[in-house]
Amino acid sequence: MSVDDETVVEMTPSRPHYVLVMVAGSIAIAFVMVSIALWAYHASGTAQLDLSASTYKEARRQVSSDEIKSFSATGDMNQQTIDAFRKLYDDQTRRVTQVDGFGNGALDDEAIGLNELQPDNPTNTP
Repeated sequence: MSVDDETVVEMTPSRPHYVLVMVAGSIAIAFVMVSIALWAYHASGTAQLDLSASTYKEARRQVSSDEIKSFSATGDMNQQTIDAFRKLYDDQTRRVTQVDGFGNGALDDEAIGLNELQPDNPTNTP
């Protein structure tokens, strides 16, 4: 089968810089979106809660590393272990069910346990 000169179509892109335009456009869109996200991060006050920022070295020192009560995932499985787990589970369940999730005080510091984190609170219980 022979190919006539008239039927040969030259395969040249109609837009020679199409890929370059797409890459530049993608970078520009990403820059705009990151700029909006950073603005929202600072404007909302969330940046003040970020203790990983280098300006909060002193605040990081003040954060206590108290041991969080949890249940070990490894170890022996006996009645003593089951009782310890049930006690921990029941304590947490009682704390959660005491709060009215639809009430006005559902997000108070005391309801979500933030008062337990304050070292000068006289009601702290270890």
